[in-house]
Amino acid sequence: MPEDAILAALRWQDAIDTDRVDWSAFTAWLESDPAHNQAYDEIAQIDRLLRQRRRAIGAGTAVARKIVGHRNHRPCPSDAGSSRY
Repeated sequence: MPEDAILAALRWQDAIDTDRVDWSAFTAWLESDPAHNQAYDEIAQIDRLLRQRRRAIGAGTAVARKIVGHRNHRPCPSDAGSSRY
C-alpha cells in the first residue's frame, strides 16, 4: 500500500470525523485509484475498532477507579514490581 494513500486516507478520516469533508472531492479521490479505496477502508476499520475499544477502556477505567479508591485495595502482583505475593 502506498504511504501517500494511507496518509491521505488518514486526512480524509479526520475530515469526516470533524465534519469538514468535501464529499465530492472525497468521492473523486476514492474513485481515482483502487489503492485509495483500500487505504480508506483500512483506516476506517482501524478507526471503528479504536472507538469500540475506547468505550471498553473507559468502562474498565471507571471500575478500576472504584477498586483503587476502595480502602482495602491491595496492589496486584505486577504493581511496581511488588514481591509481596
